[in-house]
Amino acid sequence: MHRQVAALMSVGICMFIVVGDAQAHRLDADSSVKLVQKVRIESFFTDDSRPRGAKIQIYRAEESEPFKDGNLDDEGAFEFIADAELLRVVIQAGEGHRKEMWIAPAVVDASSPLPPIEHKTSFPILESILGLCFLLALSAFILSLRNARRLREMRKGDGGVRP
Repeated sequence: MHRQVAALMSVGICMFIVVGDAQAHRLDADSSVKLVQKVRIESFFTDDSRPRGAKIQIYRAEESEPFKDGNLDDEGAFEFIADAELLRVVIQAGEGHRKEMWIAPAVVDASSPLPPIEHKTSFPILESILGLCFLLALSAFILSLRNARRLREMRKGDGGVRP
């Protein structure tokens, strides 16, 4: 009995040691707008790699059909000219990566270059907590199986007599 639990725990520990780091990333995007309503959208994953060639669609606020579509360039960027109105952007990078964002019209000095875009990457705290909860639940399940076996063994030793 103890050997089975020890073997199961050893397999679990070996699995965590042998398996390499998980390389998951979430798709994000930022944008900037110029006076002539030249819009530049840059898309990136949380590891700062770029979704080259990802499909992008631009919608007006109340429309269901895109008025502009295309693919991101090698830098993960897409530029277009738009009227000063609220726009909805949908980026699809494959493998389930999808980002939808809204762009409000903005007016800046036409003589100034576009400001650099800050890429806001953050630690995936929610995913980390969920992973930890899963591991704790799995441990609790394994302990409950062990305790159930011990109770059965104790009852067999007592001859099935309950107090």
